[in-house]
Amino acid sequence: MSLQDIFDKQQEFESLFVDFPRIQGGDHAYLDETADYLSTALAREAFEFRDEFNWKVSKAPRPHNRDKQIEEAVDCFIFSINQLLILGLTCEEAMEWVETKIRMNWDRQVKEGNVKAINRAQPEHLEVQGLS
Repeated sequence: MSLQDIFDKQQEFESLFVDFPRIQGGDHAYLDETADYLSTALAREAFEFRDEFNWKVSKAPRPHNRDKQIEEAVDCFIFSINQLLILGLTCEEAMEWVETKIRMNWDRQVKEGNVKAINRAQPEHLEVQGLS
């Protein structure tokens, strides 16, 4: 399954809960409500992911359940896609934004003097003038 397939399948599924034409029609109040719901859901899923690890020092460690950890990480991924979908992004547009953000992160690390970033940065990572 490609990322495009994931976007398509998730938009079809999410349309059970989200009125995309209403958002596309400019109903900003509904967009705000939907963004609030999706942000809350994503935050909750992120906490569920965290809860699958032994982060609480006052409790005895329990065995890791990798399948459950993956399930929670995938839930976060899906809710992130939902956020992009309500903003009207296509898969291609989302990937362009991801690429831009990755470059920005590399640029920032290099500018801040992160030695690992400086040593590993490739020209395609950098957009800062004088670095590429």
